[in-house]
Amino acid sequence: MRNLVVLSCAVLLLAVIWAGYLYHSTYVRSRRVFREEYDFIVVGGGTAGIIVAHEISLHSNFSVLLIEAGGQFGWLSSIPLACTLLQGSAVDWAFRTVQQEHVGRGMHGRRLCYPRGKGLGGSGQLNYMLHSEVVPEELDQWMQLGGKYWGFESLKCYLAKLYRSGLQCHERFWNARRFHKTFIDTETSKLSHILNKATVELNFRNEANYTFRLAEYTTKNGRRWSAFDEYLYPSLRRPKFHLMMHTQVQRVIFDGDKRAIGVKIQSQTGQRLIKVRKEVILSAGAIQSPHLLMVSGVGEEKELKRFNIDVVHNSPRVGRNLFDHLTTPIYVSINETLSVTREKVLSLKNAFKYFVNGKGILSNAAIIGTVREKNASHSLMIFGIGSADEASLKVISNYDLETFNALFPLNGNHTQEGFILIGTCHFPQSRGFVGLRGSAISKAPLIDPNFLANISDVQCIRDALKLGMKVVQTKFFQKIGSQIHWPKLRQCRHVIPPEGKEPTEEFLECAIRTVSVSGHHPGGTCAIGQVLDNQLRVKGVRKLRVIDGSVFIQPLSAFPNSVIAAIAERASHMILEKYLSESESEDF
Repeated sequence: MRNLVVLSCAVLLLAVIWAGYLYHSTYVRSRRVFREEYDFIVVGGGTAGIIVAHEISLHSNFSVLLIEAGGQFGWLSSIPLACTLLQGSAVDWAFRTVQQEHVGRGMHGRRLCYPRGKGLGGSGQLNYMLHSEVVPEELDQWMQLGGKYWGFESLKCYLAKLYRSGLQCHERFWNARRFHKTFIDTETSKLSHILNKATVELNFRNEANYTFRLAEYTTKNGRRWSAFDEYLYPSLRRPKFHLMMHTQVQRVIFDGDKRAIGVKIQSQTGQRLIKVRKEVILSAGAIQSPHLLMVSGVGEEKELKRFNIDVVHNSPRVGRNLFDHLTTPIYVSINETLSVTREKVLSLKNAFKYFVNGKGILSNAAIIGTVREKNASHSLMIFGIGSADEASLKVISNYDLETFNALFPLNGNHTQEGFILIGTCHFPQSRGFVGLRGSAISKAPLIDPNFLANISDVQCIRDALKLGMKVVQTKFFQKIGSQIHWPKLRQCRHVIPPEGKEPTEEFLECAIRTVSVSGHHPGGTCAIGQVLDNQLRVKGVRKLRVIDGSVFIQPLSAFPNSVIAAIAERASHMILEKYLSESESEDF
């Protein structure tokens, strides 16, 4: 026993040394001297902000300042399976919604957690690292709704470039940088083989057209690989690229002609004004970009005046049109050793496998893949977690204890095998908003996703859960003892199905309204055609753009981070075309 303890300590020490080395090798230091004026100021060091700042500085001689409110994520963020541990920590803005009317019955105060990354890499450094291909027709719908330059043909080169090598596009500002994409580790994907066979069985039995897609991750050698890793470091070597961390932009400053002339910042050394010669670019995300616009005087006039904010431009759609993917988890137990359990995570074997070879269960976020029916607006995701850890899952979801125990009735068993069915609706019709709680940026924004306000969203998720029932009932899943544990929720006690009986429509709706959580894919709050023009410039003012997930016109079925990266690169090139052409004309 003593030898085992010594060996455990040795492996743990090795892990800490390894992680510390990786963290130190990628440590970013802030500059000590900054200029009073830059050509471009980019606000927000997430996926979009890093790519925009990188591309402008790479292809021009313009000076660029990237401002990030947080610092650098610690070494834990590089371990894919540790992503849930980051939520609610110092690297998360840890927002919560206002009390929800149609969902959140099993949450404290009916408020849902709304994690957003705080630090270099933003939410891309906090998320589950999932990538999926974009459906061309979905992007083309954007053009019909006002996104003239943002259809599939305009973005396909950028989308493909991010994750494929060997592609050549006839672009003026072409470079080889791209994200890395890997599939779920083969050693932990036995469930995927069963899921694939079950999909084939469903198609044969129902003459349907179901497809299974294996989860794809933006990882490299078992580590998270985000815009922070791929794009930031080359930029830091450039003398005209400056990075300012631990600095919050208080507001954008305008002159009398509604031109953005700089930003007011709050850093560890106090407040100051930094001027801009060409443009301020907001890349603070779908929640904070509209928030910053409003405290800067661009928003609905009536609301701005209510908080005594000087109105620069009346733009009623700022913060409106908020949409997000809502997800409903249902636990399934199995009797085969196929999933991630707490015991396996803490085992010496898996720690050694990961820290030495970058392999094993720690090298991905345990999402196995998705099942979807052709032309359906819903899908089913399989999360290969067998034993739910109350200390992490309950806290980051804001479930009350009773609801959590009903949802995960076997959570006390650290060796329990199983997985979680996650039903979601790709194109929710409900719309919410981001609003103000005060006149200062330091006052957290009011977030109301208004989930499930449209009854069609309930039916959509209900169909996804019914698909989950079909999957579990296939012979391949029955062979491993799959059993759905429909939660015995207090809020649904009048419609709980009898043991062995399938749930009714009423129970499914009640469960959806009780246990559903955000999919962490907010968008639409500075939509193209509403708040922005087709070049992502803020309507009604000058020298100000927004480039991030807030520009989405409507939801996509794809995981949004890949699309955000493509939009950021294309928008950067639009900016370069404009200002380099002007410089060339002046030189001539």
